Amino acid sequence: MQLEIDDEIYQHLLKNAQGFDETPEIVLRRLLLGDDAKTIHTRKGGRTMVQTDTPGFVQRILNERLGGGFSTIGRYRFLFQSDNRIVYFQNFRDEGNYDNWWYRIVPKAFIELEKSTKPAAIYLTNPTSSVYYELPFDEFKEKTASIKTDRGIEVNINHTTNIWTSLDWDIREYKKVLE
Repeated sequence: MQLEIDDEIYQHLLKNAQGFDETPEIVLRRLLLGDDAKTIHTRKGGRTMVQTDTPGFVQRILNERLGGGFSTIGRYRFLFQSDNRIVYFQNFRDEGNYDNWWYRIVPKAFIELEKSTKPAAIYLTNPTSSVYYELPFDEFKEKTASIKTDRGIEVNINHTTNIWTSLDWDIREYKKVLE
């Protein structure tokens, strides 16, 4: 289906876009249907896909699952702290059908978690699937000591088996779904 719009409407859509990657359909869904980009249905290749806004997904976890009250730390978009905890998010956007989800925990974020006196956790998310793994930092640190490099920690999770492949670590107990 195609829809013709005039320049005035097009300019209004551009003004209301919340990012460079928002399509006119996403803007219209938000304005007309109240979708807040948590989940936006689009047609791609003849099939319906669900796209999820990564910052929105992270905010939902912070607010709905962790009680809110978080602010970012330094220049990191996905490193947050509240009065009683510190959390770091790495996000994989599965636009296809991938068995393996890849992440990299950067050294500076790792150091921020390590030096904090608050309980810490690392969240490995896939907003498109509404799935995340909530890994307690102390256990994460212990398990990854042998693979930590000056470039950080590479994470490869086979989400169908819930195995962190390079560590042969079954992390299914940390898997959660945000409905």
